Amino acid sequence: MARRPNTVIDGTPVHTYVDASNPGDILYIGTQTGLPRRFIDGDKESGGTGDCYDYGSRVTVTLPPCK
Repeated sequence: MARRPNTVIDGTPVHTYVDASNPGDILYIGTQTGLPRRFIDGDKESGGTGDCYDYGSRVTVTLPPCK
């Protein structure tokens, strides 16, 4: 990984890291939390972008009734 200049994503300051062997792969880490904020997979065929947020949010899973 190679460090790039800091930037801001949706008002959140982040550190930018680029995969030295594949410059299309980028990882953004929140400067205040140290948690991932966004990742970019630069693969032309199956790549994409994902955002990470709402850490610590309450999640409720309702299971179906037992048979």
